[in-house]
Amino acid sequence: MKFLPSSFLTDQDSSIIGGKAAQLLALTKLGIQVPKWGVIPAIYTDTGITSSVLREIKFHFGAKTPLAVRSSAPEEDQASASYAGQFESFLQVSPGTLKTAIEGVWRSRHAQRVTSYKAAASQISDNGIAVIIQEMIPAEVSGVAFSADPLSGDQEVTVINSVYGLGEGLVSGQLSADQFRFEAQAWSSVITEKSLAVVPDSTGISTVALSPELHHRPSLSEKQLQEIRAQLLVITEACKCPQDMEFCYSGETLWILQSRPITALKQSDSPSGEMILWDNSNIVESYPGLTSPLTFSFIVEMYAGVYRQLSGLFGVKEKVLDANDQTFQNMLGLIQGRVYYNLKSWYKALSLFPGYAVNARFMETMMGVEEPFDLEDNEVQSKWAGYIGVGRMAIRMFSALIRLPQETAIFQMQLGEILQKYSDLNFQQMPVGDILKHYQTFETELLAKWKPPMVNDFFAMIFFGVLKNMSEKLRIKESPNLHNDLLCGSADIISTEPITRLMNIADLICKEEASRLAFESQSPETLWLAIQHDQFPGIRPEIESYLESFGDRCIGELKLESIPYQDQPEALISMVQSFVKQGIRDHQAGISEQLRTEAEKKLSVALNGKWIKAKLFRWVLRITRKLVSNRENLRFSRTQAFGMVRKMYRGVGSQLAKLDIIDNKEDVFFLRQQELHDFALGKAVDTDLRALISLRKTQYELWSQQEPAARLKTYGMVNHTNDFSTSAIQVDLVADLNGTGCCPGLVTGTATVVQDPSELSDVNGTILVCRSTDPGWVPLFPTASGLLVERGSLLSHAAIVAREMGKPCIVGIKGLLSQVQTGDKLAFNGSSGKIEIIQRLSDSETIPSSVSPSSLS
Repeated sequence: MKFLPSSFLTDQDSSIIGGKAAQLLALTKLGIQVPKWGVIPAIYTDTGITSSVLREIKFHFGAKTPLAVRSSAPEEDQASASYAGQFESFLQVSPGTLKTAIEGVWRSRHAQRVTSYKAAASQISDNGIAVIIQEMIPAEVSGVAFSADPLSGDQEVTVINSVYGLGEGLVSGQLSADQFRFEAQAWSSVITEKSLAVVPDSTGISTVALSPELHHRPSLSEKQLQEIRAQLLVITEACKCPQDMEFCYSGETLWILQSRPITALKQSDSPSGEMILWDNSNIVESYPGLTSPLTFSFIVEMYAGVYRQLSGLFGVKEKVLDANDQTFQNMLGLIQGRVYYNLKSWYKALSLFPGYAVNARFMETMMGVEEPFDLEDNEVQSKWAGYIGVGRMAIRMFSALIRLPQETAIFQMQLGEILQKYSDLNFQQMPVGDILKHYQTFETELLAKWKPPMVNDFFAMIFFGVLKNMSEKLRIKESPNLHNDLLCGSADIISTEPITRLMNIADLICKEEASRLAFESQSPETLWLAIQHDQFPGIRPEIESYLESFGDRCIGELKLESIPYQDQPEALISMVQSFVKQGIRDHQAGISEQLRTEAEKKLSVALNGKWIKAKLFRWVLRITRKLVSNRENLRFSRTQAFGMVRKMYRGVGSQLAKLDIIDNKEDVFFLRQQELHDFALGKAVDTDLRALISLRKTQYELWSQQEPAARLKTYGMVNHTNDFSTSAIQVDLVADLNGTGCCPGLVTGTATVVQDPSELSDVNGTILVCRSTDPGWVPLFPTASGLLVERGSLLSHAAIVAREMGKPCIVGIKGLLSQVQTGDKLAFNGSSGKIEIIQRLSDSETIPSSVSPSSLS
């Protein structure tokens, strides 16, 4: 193994030093000011870092010089695929952590995101990975400069983005950046408020507050902008293609950190096309991962119908609704097979309501969006007009709120009657045309009666926001999430009932030694067969009762293609087995009641002597509790309704397969609703359904290898020239993870990362780490010591159920799954939302930061 200083390298070495190092070598030969650097070639990958090489590196840079350790794979920094952010990089590396950082870069070439990126780029070779060692520059300002507009492809434009401190704050998306454009021989700028900066410290890097005078000051002077652009043009001319250049300033010195071709630069057909902001922060709970064409075509119509009804209910005139029909039709989008909110349409729909300026922020809280989105001024009424509108709508809203409990009860009764009517029909034996007619009638009945769930969601959004604001104004330091704790222990949420039922079944099994041993040793398939033959007295009726009540529940239960427990009871048996094996008999509801009691005591002290405020606060609290509980309960009603739609279309699939129109019944989910109806009614343009299904399967297989970002911005035609790739968060030696605390409690334990809960039946007392959850995940919750969820908000399913179970929980943790792997030891505070990685599974030593639960406040 060798370390090669840059001065020892020649152009012939490019094949072994990787793309990024080859670019650095080209910059060095151009005489560009590049920080001192060298490389461990790719041919030495995985042979183990030796002490002699570490000594060579320390001798070359000096024993105390902080370093950057970065990847340089042969395929990196190509014009067709940059691999930006895919491999690991480590900043402010000390001599003591140098070995760990180098090995971390080596390991990252096997990461799942790299495998997916390669597949998407049609690159399957593995040529190793070189490692760049480079001197860290104590940057005061850092940024990225483009010698062409990366969105429109206009090569007459220079775009420069910059932040104070290290460029990590810009690359990770953590900080807002200033943007400067050179166009038509003139500079223009958009200066953001900059209150934070990422800076080096003794253990790595950290985020610090900026002095107030810097908050609105441009981070670059015009002289510096001209200097950066001049360097950028030199590099662009030498490389003969538009460049993406990273830079920083330390004092008066401009340093160029790297430069590469702008990946897949295209000339947009609509550089000034409409901008759309897409976000799946909350909807990923309902529609995780790939969602079938059939499900998407169904929910698009459902969302449009119910939200148009809701708008009319709150006073939006029919002619306004007609004029905005496309707004309701475009509330959802499908990006690489994943469901997204079209935030522009959502905000536009909300802006039709009187008082948009008042309720927009509440909607963000409910939806869990990471950043607010603002419509153009000409699309929104003024604040004064909004307040006047709110006054006019107050009576209508108050009346709807008063009627809501009664209308909710009527809705649930009528829904039960409708479901019972259709449950008596055998869709597996019915002609396709008849099934589709029943579906049309069912959809009409469903939409006509779906107002109460929408009204409840709307008021839950409003009242939760009001409760949060009122709680924060009390300024109880030891209870930063008072509003959250006050919502614990409601004991009327149906999502926790399955847990209680499963525990009762497990308890019943354990009372008989023979049944306990069977459930501990036999397969779910064998056990289900035995249950059907009454080999375990008393258990069969309990299982059947559970399936009758909650048979529509499953992982991804709102996706029509998902298989519910009633069609796959072995999955339910597997859950029961996990409860039996772990001896789980209590889901710790008492803890949530204790949290609620303690929060109410603190509230009483804070409101002591404030009679009017106390009365108002407790009224808001009482209404919020009911609305939040109903929100989760009415979700179950939606699950039941969607379950009936699933049965209908599964019947369509069975009939089409029997008629040899499609290969198997499950293929029906690769078709859109309208395609099925048109085929049956003689209006189909494509009559070869097999060919259409085959095309869709190929497309979805490609999408399964990709992971679009949670938040996307597109211009013009959405599926032309727009980049959907994930903006990877670079991982530092000391992880900095934070989210929204949902249920208090200090937890220290080992992480179990779960991508698909159907792959296991328990997490065996570890910390459950996942991207998102839905009700199908609930049986896993009691087997975990705590919950960490990458997506979600305080009103998301995981937050609500965790509160009821008294299970410490944090949601909305940006970059969680890119930083944590199964086996890592974590500590987290469910109140403050702070998480620390104590020790990584792959490290032989503890992360260089002493952590204890008490430090997480």
